[in-house]
Amino acid sequence: MNIRLIPVIDITYYDQNIVSPTNGPYWEHTDEWSLFNKKCLKAAGFEGEMNPYSKGCSLYELAKITNRNLTKLVFDEIKDIDKDGNDRDCVGSLSGGYILNVDDEDILYPQCCGSLNDIKSWEELIGDEDLSFWIGHPSPSIIKNENSIVFDLEHSNVNENYVPKPNKFIVEVNEDSLKKAIDEARLQLEIFSVQLLAINATNQWNISDIDKLLIYGE
Repeated sequence: MNIRLIPVIDITYYDQNIVSPTNGPYWEHTDEWSLFNKKCLKAAGFEGEMNPYSKGCSLYELAKITNRNLTKLVFDEIKDIDKDGNDRDCVGSLSGGYILNVDDEDILYPQCCGSLNDIKSWEELIGDEDLSFWIGHPSPSIIKNENSIVFDLEHSNVNENYVPKPNKFIVEVNEDSLKKAIDEARLQLEIFSVQLLAINATNQWNISDIDKLLIYGE
């Protein structure tokens, strides 16, 4: 079983001069939503081609965001923090989370209110008896077997639809394989942390622990 846990950021911008598509959801009308998202990002000041994780969505892999566009995104997040570090509480972990991919199939996406800080919730699945699990709302129920973990999307923590609609509602994964995927996601966060610190230094924003702020909300 090949498992990947892919860190993604939700980059969503709207512009009052750009009309939203009338058809939805985005995964059934990918061309319309892809064009709309591109227009909004361009109007907001992002440069070049920004390719989302899947066509029409607003999730972007950490490793595929250019330094210039990451700088733009980070500035928009921290611009209300003054030079003395006040108003830090108005900034939190970047929206998004982690896509669970099993044998090259995307099984579970981060949901509404999910963030990069949710890596902690994934880590708590390993060898932990507390089965509370959060990737946003809705989040699946968890069943732990001897060597595997079951994600039960039929019995979620709230009665909401998943976005996008899952192909499977019961997914069982090997616990050791999932742990390796979580460890790899952690390595990607460490690389991202270095990027954030470098951007902070280059632009002389002087935001203390900007990496901890934008990854973990600390």
